Amino acid sequence: MNFQAKKIRRINWAKKRKTLLSTLNDLIIKFLQFIFKLIASAFRTKHFLPIFLVFLMFSGLAYGGYKTIEFIRNFSAKDVVLSVLSQKIKTDEFNHTNFLLVGVGGDDHDGENLTDVLKIISIDHSNKYISMVSIPRDLWVKTPEFKGTKINELFALEKTQTDNEAMAIDFLAKEIEKLSGINIHYKIKIDFQSFKNAVNALGCVHIDIPEAIYDPTYPKDGTYGFDPFKINTGPQCIDGETALKYARTRHTTAGGDFSRSERQVLLIKAIKDEALSSGVLLSPTKLTKLYATFKQDVYTDLNLDELVYLAKIAPKFNSNNIMSVNINDAPYEAGGFLYAPPQGNYNGAFVFVPSYNALGKFSSAEIYNEIKIFINFFVYQSATYEAKTPLHILNGTKTPGLAGDLLYTLSRYGLKVARYGNAFEVSMENTIIYFRPSYDEQGNLIEENFLKNPLINYLQNFLPPFTVQSSVGTAYDQNNFDTKAKYIIVLGQDFVDFKSKHPELFYFWN
Repeated sequence: MNFQAKKIRRINWAKKRKTLLSTLNDLIIKFLQFIFKLIASAFRTKHFLPIFLVFLMFSGLAYGGYKTIEFIRNFSAKDVVLSVLSQKIKTDEFNHTNFLLVGVGGDDHDGENLTDVLKIISIDHSNKYISMVSIPRDLWVKTPEFKGTKINELFALEKTQTDNEAMAIDFLAKEIEKLSGINIHYKIKIDFQSFKNAVNALGCVHIDIPEAIYDPTYPKDGTYGFDPFKINTGPQCIDGETALKYARTRHTTAGGDFSRSERQVLLIKAIKDEALSSGVLLSPTKLTKLYATFKQDVYTDLNLDELVYLAKIAPKFNSNNIMSVNINDAPYEAGGFLYAPPQGNYNGAFVFVPSYNALGKFSSAEIYNEIKIFINFFVYQSATYEAKTPLHILNGTKTPGLAGDLLYTLSRYGLKVARYGNAFEVSMENTIIYFRPSYDEQGNLIEENFLKNPLINYLQNFLPPFTVQSSVGTAYDQNNFDTKAKYIIVLGQDFVDFKSKHPELFYFWN
């Protein structure tokens, strides 16, 4: 028997690993394509879920797929998503995407189509802010179609008249645009049951309750009775039923719709964090339940491509950059532009109207001017609004009370006034703003472009033409004048004339 020595062939493991990775990538992409097709079919159903839960669920799918591939090798999530879809969502001239979020009771609830939750949600793609503006349901509006009515009735009235849900929510969105000045790109509607289903699909939502609540008169569904609700302070994980009650109850220290709106925003943040957590992303059961909720309950005018784009960008937005404000009836607080007139003037109904309009001073085209100015600043200058740069107001005239009058107005428009009082000189002709600059350890000026601060532009709404000076002189320098304010506003005689010509800015309720 003859034996021949043969060289053992070396196995090319690198090539095999590359082939395996390529196969796995193809499988994952095909899986995502299959999922997206299923989701696309769901858009042909008319059901509802709020936008945050929608794109958070998609974030779970897209981001979960990304993590799986990344575990195998350094593979971009964008390559996976864009291999299927790549359409960007609509934006305005400021690179914002604006949504109208609508909440209703739904089937088996009194007033099932009354929109008791109305929120404008604006996504700032450039600066990664999300701003939310809550519109009170009792705001009185007039339309050619329905004359005077509460804003929360518009959707129900239009739906009854047209028997078309899409037309009804479009009608409501146009009215929201008129009062806010914000162009609405997309609309979303949610009912109580779909909200509970979504939270339960997550298992529960971790939330830190800041204030204990006991509501003995919380309504019991389907009856005229009560279902008392109680929740304690502190961190806890709440289910869908508890989350709904927490979002709906009005019995808190602050009370009313405005406190409720703040709790709803707190829940939205908690749901976002929960849906993007690894515990959800790595749980097939939770993802399956989320998808089932989506398929059964979602209706929105976002198309599939746009939803996937939202999924891609969702993890980039930090919950700390989610801001919220209410349009309310507290005249010395941010957003306090509303007034509750005597109910006898509105057939016994409790309503809100724009404050200055309650005096009968505005024309119909001007009644929302104050609200528009404020919302525009809050939405499009979120970082400046959040910074709350302290101001110091000084009356440089012999006319008493001017600094206090401006204090109340600026507070209503969301600005922070640290102090106010009288100036050293009371014969000022023109209004001046002194900017107290900051310097580094070497004495170099830090804020060289202070004139470009959006705050300066915003102040032009409330003051006569003014000059801004960075040289404060000895009177108001940091050694001789005690203030934490960055800007010192010294009012001149021209402010007296300006105030008399703009009573819509300077009004007060006792």
